[in-house]
Amino acid sequence: VLFRSSQILSNGGAKLIVSLPVYVEGFSENANIAVNGPTTLTEDSPPSATVLTASGQLVVTDPNVGQAMLLGAPVALGSPTGTLTVTMDNSASSSTQAVYNYAYQVSNAAVQYLGAGKTVVDSFTIKALDGKVQQLDFTTTGANDTPDFVLPAENQRTVTEDSGVNTAGELTATGSIG
Repeated sequence: VLFRSSQILSNGGAKLIVSLPVYVEGFSENANIAVNGPTTLTEDSPPSATVLTASGQLVVTDPNVGQAMLLGAPVALGSPTGTLTVTMDNSASSSTQAVYNYAYQVSNAAVQYLGAGKTVVDSFTIKALDGKVQQLDFTTTGANDTPDFVLPAENQRTVTEDSGVNTAGELTATGSIG
């Protein structure tokens, strides 16, 4: 930014007007983006959930007044299984800090393929007004699902020890599953 500074110098009756350029150089410090909340989920947790959710806050701080904010919506990297929603919390924001609430959601049915301990990671980027980009990773871990196969009562059979032993010494029961 260029300003002009003028000064009148006088020596006796003579006056000299001096005009000097003054340069003011701004100093831009980078924003900081903090994630305050969970970024991990577990399949079937809770067991009745149809949608798994990880929610918390993103806090953007920037010492440059008026620049603490995100620019645009989160950008998904690849083909995520879930979605990320970010909304500004005006009541908790100031001129050097902006608070955003986030919610990452994934359908429980979409992650049923995960075996126990196996993971899938959804990645998104967010961008601060000053250009700082940060990646957010949300990890969903598979659970050991219990089988839900139930044999109908009319097809259930019982085996009694040492009764119905075949020639190979094995206990047997016959019937059909229909």
